[in-house]
Amino acid sequence: MNLRSNIVVNLLILAVGILLIVFCNGNVLSTLIIIIGIAFIIPCLANIIMILTRKEKDKEGNNINRSKASFASGLIASLGGIGLGAWMVISPESLMGIMVYLFAAMLVIAGLYNIIMLAFGHRPMKFPLWMYILPSLMTIAGIIILCTDIKSIESTVVLITGIAMVAFAINRFLELGKIGDEHTR
Repeated sequence: MNLRSNIVVNLLILAVGILLIVFCNGNVLSTLIIIIGIAFIIPCLANIIMILTRKEKDKEGNNINRSKASFASGLIASLGGIGLGAWMVISPESLMGIMVYLFAAMLVIAGLYNIIMLAFGHRPMKFPLWMYILPSLMTIAGIIILCTDIKSIESTVVLITGIAMVAFAINRFLELGKIGDEHTR
């Protein structure tokens, strides 16, 4: 990734982290699950409309018969997406545990990714040991969340995830700054 895209990605991670911190005491997970459900439903509905109304023509303007398998698979996939999205909108609580585990896995993966990038990804550059603290803490936080009872820690998970995302973004900005300093020498 180039510097500009790294900065944009880090700014997005920072913004999402701040939002999670600010709204950690509300029903953030339920709201997030509902938003994801709607994000499933809308394109699937659009795809069904497109499948049902699309008329394919060849170069001479003659109608082309679509493959029944193509038609059926597109329709089934879209109906499945609508079903999943409806489930997420109607019953977000039933998917809360999955979301918590996804957040925890995201923390572990992001922490390990950052550690690996600091250690090996920018060779031969060496980073100071203090830059490994935040990614290590993110990884540990993710592991703790994976080992904790889900129902009792919803707001804690959201808060930890938000803090970890902010820490990840800050650490990446510091890393990019160090890389920029090395390249200007």
